[in-house]
Amino acid sequence: MKSLESSFSVKYVSLLLLILSCALCLFIFRSIPVSKIWNGYKVLYVDKAVEEVDVLNSLYEAGCKDVITMSLQKPPIITPFSSFQKDYNSYLELRLGYFFDKSSSYRLFYIPDSYEHQAGIALKNIIKNWHVRAGLDADSVFPYIVPFITVIVYILLGMASAKKRYFFVPGFFLVVLSLSMPFYTVAAGSCLFLFALYLSNKVWGRKSDVRALLRNFDIVVLLISSVVILCGLSQRCIFLAFVALSASFASIVLIKESALHNDMQSAFNYSLIFSAYQVSVINRKNMKALLFMTIPVSVLLLFFLFSAKFLPKTSAEGIELPIPISSNTENIAENSVFLPAISNYFVWAWNTITYPYRSVNYEYSESVSEGSSVYFSNFVQKENGVQEKNSAVYTFNNEFKKQLEKDLENLDYPAVELLMKLQDHNTSVAYSLSKQPVQSGNDIVNLIMLLMALAVPLSLSLSYYHGVERRI
Repeated sequence: MKSLESSFSVKYVSLLLLILSCALCLFIFRSIPVSKIWNGYKVLYVDKAVEEVDVLNSLYEAGCKDVITMSLQKPPIITPFSSFQKDYNSYLELRLGYFFDKSSSYRLFYIPDSYEHQAGIALKNIIKNWHVRAGLDADSVFPYIVPFITVIVYILLGMASAKKRYFFVPGFFLVVLSLSMPFYTVAAGSCLFLFALYLSNKVWGRKSDVRALLRNFDIVVLLISSVVILCGLSQRCIFLAFVALSASFASIVLIKESALHNDMQSAFNYSLIFSAYQVSVINRKNMKALLFMTIPVSVLLLFFLFSAKFLPKTSAEGIELPIPISSNTENIAENSVFLPAISNYFVWAWNTITYPYRSVNYEYSESVSEGSSVYFSNFVQKENGVQEKNSAVYTFNNEFKKQLEKDLENLDYPAVELLMKLQDHNTSVAYSLSKQPVQSGNDIVNLIMLLMALAVPLSLSLSYYHGVERRI
């Protein structure tokens, strides 16, 4: 008897530690959707009525450092021949467009991500002191509808469950998952898993309950669909989904072990007449619950459609800001105003550095072919006399560009080129309305996952009405 007690204690402690570890992972590795325009920086826009120096003072007082602003910009490269170079100032003037919106109604400031909290404090002070329109276009956005839907489904199905501990305890970790990863597909997958737990309530406690559930077509479809949807977002989501499901299954094992332990200590035990294999998880009584599952998934689908890229939501409320645009982006307006990107800086730097080695009749070019070189003639003494030798002084290649980026980090001021170099080198920059994504990953993939979540309960309901006769 003591050995049985000891064995139960070891299992109990092990399962409890596993569950607690999983819960801790869900908290530590949580992810919140963030609306970001620029990698590494947040954009602060302030009405032009407020002087730049006043905005900077508010930012500095709040603790923000290395703010990229217009008044601090200098030429990143200066040579003794800069004043003679044709079009030397063209790039320098065009890059100033980074510091105003398209209508020139707002000043723009770029704040490193590490000062997010301080930027929020500065923003509140600016609005309070000057009563003007201002905002951070990179505010963290928590879609409360996602965990709200999951919690509602959790509560309603839990209240309707016959064996509530088999639902509320393992289902709790799916609710925590939707709070840790508040994305539409995660909520949809969690709802399907919660419904699988609800349907399995009829089976728990019967003979061979676990094996019967794993062989039940309806439960298997719900479980596989929920796992696919939960894991279809990102590697972090795959990890957290595995953690949440592990905690859920561990809690079921813990409940069953506890029930078995109590039965062993009880003087009288009863067993249900029908085995788990004789019970249908879907019947006329829970068909309403099956159709009910289409409602929360449909709500999630609608919210996703109204927040996805094909129906963009602008967090800057209609202000057209400088935004990096991928080279393969479609439907770029013909009248778009483009600003210099890092590729333009490389060309400007090339023309500036190589100016002393080129003819004064050289025409300025806005593009440079990869591998282009500038040669310098020198003379070498050889056995048969002095010979001319051409050697490449500079070559426009990856090594040249990497050196330019390294030199930017050594500047004594926060240059706007530091912002440029953190973006994809194949992007352009143009004025556009800022999109506020609340869903990570590819929108098409997410849409397919949500449609799949909607199709599963509909398909199961159709299979019930057109399938074989149900026993119970």
